[in-house]
Amino acid sequence: MFNLFKKQTFKDIPNIDLDQLKKRTKIVVIDDEEDSFPVTSIQNFGFTV
Repeated sequence: MFNLFKKQTFKDIPNIDLDQLKKRTKIVVIDDEEDSFPVTSIQNFGFTV
């Protein structure tokens, strides 16, 4: 059965390479001021925002 309330540890996180993580991750920023969050910095690092 599922262990929904099991305490997670770092060992439970699968090892994936950073390029694969960047491809699989989408970051959504909801804010009413464009310049209050470093969107361009995150995009320059390779993530989709």
